[in-house]
Parts: sequence; structure tokens; C-alpha cells
Amino acid sequence: MSVWTALLAWPVLGERPDRRRLSGPGLGLGGLVALGLPLLRVEALTIGLLWALLGGMSLAAGSVVTKRWPLDAPALTVAAWQLVIGAAAAGVGTLAFEGLPRPGPLLPITAAAPAYHVILAQALACLLSFAILPRLPVGVATLGTFLVPAVGVLGPTALLGERPTAGDLAGLLLVTAARR
Repeated sequence: MSVWTALLAWPVLGERPDRRRLSGPGLGLGGLVALGLPLLRVEALTIGLLWALLGGMSLAAGSVVTKRWPLDAPALTVAAWQLVIGAAAAGVGTLAFEGLPRPGPLLPITAAAPAYHVILAQALACLLSFAILPRLPVGVATLGTFLVPAVGVLGPTALLGERPTAGDLAGLLLVTAARR
């Protein structure tokens, strides 16, 4: 997302991509390539990578548009409406592609997972994003998105005991360097 944001911010916002503004996204892109390269061998995962790329482009466009034409509303209000609209779209998509859920016992972990994703992973992230965006150049404000692959590498290590590969560690190092 940060790479696309830096590229879109130039024509839309006039934020010229100097060496400093391109070095972070450039390092991050290198890290994402290192993390994603092994997935290109599996066709289904390649399609998933393309969807993720399109998602990043759409988030970048949304950040640039929000920076260029800000809404006259508090960050909490904008984040809440974005989450409500996104949840409705996700619900329709889930029903269209997955159908109705099968009845069965609701385990505590199953109930806790959506709460974590909605409250921490989405609501807090959206609120922080909308609060930071007016205060920083859009290319700098979106550098935090490079933490997502870091969590993707470190999460399975901590929770599942998986061992990161050399490519994972190289990607993590590049993504971390992008945040400096």
C-alpha cells in the first residue's frame, strides 16, 4: 500500500517522491517480494497475491483521496462508518460465496476471534489511520502497513512454533528497515 500511496500522492497531492520518501516504500516492496516469492509457485496463492495487491492499491487510493478531500467529521465517526459499510459488504460476500453458517456449538475461541479482529485489528487501526492521515504526508502515514507482514512472519513463530525461512527473515529485515 505504501508504495502505491507514494506514487499516487505525487500527481494528486503534489507530494514529490524524493529519495527519502521512496526509500521506505522501496525497502518495503523488496521485503514483500522476499516474503511473497515462494507463494508464486502455487497458482491459487498467486491469485491471492494479486487480490492482495489490488487491495493495497485500493487502500492507497482511499488514503490519497481522504487526504486530498478530507471529510468534515471526527476520525472516530469516519472509522465507524467505514467499518459498518465494510462489514455489510463482507456479510453479503460471505453469504454469496460461503452460504449460511452451519449450526453448532460456539466455542469461546470462535467468539473471541471476531471480537479481536473487529475491535483491535480493524476499529483501532482505522481510527489511528484517520487520526494520523491529516498530520503527516500520506506516504509517511501509510508506512505502518509494512507491519502487517512482520506480524505474518512473527505470529506463526510465536503461536505455532513455526520456524521462519531465510526468505522470511530477509523480507522481515527489509520491511523493518522500511519503517525507519
